[in-house]
Amino acid sequence: MEYTITREESESGTVLRLNGSLTIYTALEQKAQLLDALHSIPDSGTLIINLSDVNELDSAGIQLLMFLKKESKTSGKTLRLSDHSPVILRVMDIYGLVGFFSDCIRLSKKDRSHYDFKYGVKKSHT
Repeated sequence: MEYTITREESESGTVLRLNGSLTIYTALEQKAQLLDALHSIPDSGTLIINLSDVNELDSAGIQLLMFLKKESKTSGKTLRLSDHSPVILRVMDIYGLVGFFSDCIRLSKKDRSHYDFKYGVKKSHT
């Protein structure tokens, strides 16, 4: 269960790119690294976690992402998940977490057919 986390600064905020597993086998170590990154950004700053290269996710990994989202709100910072991999999208779809994270998810018309996103999403009445 290998993983890497790389960090870069952008105009939008601090970007962490996760690569590999986000599972029970890696979550504890990742928690420390991700919390350090969150706490190192300025007040009212933004931490963006790029998930495009996450190839394995379990309940411990999703709990870690949920914990980070709550911690960011508590500390007055913004956490955004971006570039969701198919693995991330599938778990968010199954558990109805799209509304919880409130991140922009861009999918091609073809890829939309693979996900329901019925739970946790508010319907627009426009």
